[in-house]
Amino acid sequence: MLKPLRSLTAALALAISLAACSSMGPSAPGPSARAVDTLTDDIGALLFALDLPRGIGPMPGATVLTYAIPAARPIKAVLVSADVDDLASQLPPPGNGRAYYFLALAPKDRTSIRTIQAGAAGAHVAESNVTLSIAPGLCESAIVDPSSVSISVLAASSGGEHLLPLIDRRPISELLGTTATLPACP
Repeated sequence: MLKPLRSLTAALALAISLAACSSMGPSAPGPSARAVDTLTDDIGALLFALDLPRGIGPMPGATVLTYAIPAARPIKAVLVSADVDDLASQLPPPGNGRAYYFLALAPKDRTSIRTIQAGAAGAHVAESNVTLSIAPGLCESAIVDPSSVSISVLAASSGGEHLLPLIDRRPISELLGTTATLPACP
């Protein structure tokens, strides 16, 4: 009688641990995850995923990527909707009550980013002097308290390496300011 009880207990513990893993989301990228290398990774080819709670979506044409190096004008590029391809399989599944919205650089912006990256590499700019940031443009389809929900911005590269989130579970109110409200989604 004790042996079936141990088997049942072990099976239950395994089921609970697997369920916990499926809801971990972006903060658990795995031991081999690394930060985006702003000098050598092909920033133009990255797939970006906005990990958003239900009721929040990306405002079309409002999410901006900024890439800056010293002594050059920063590139500010609007991210566009991207087709989901094999790069999306590199990302962990979204958590319960969350969804991914996939974005990428437009072809003309890919060329601009690659040109400035090549210039930075040729000028031997230190990676610590290069800035890559994303400012998500968000909207709401349901009433949401920006201080009670968080977002993440994930990236996937064609190299197959797992990348650390660019924004990891930050409250929306931190990104927008405490008095800002989200516009209604179109």
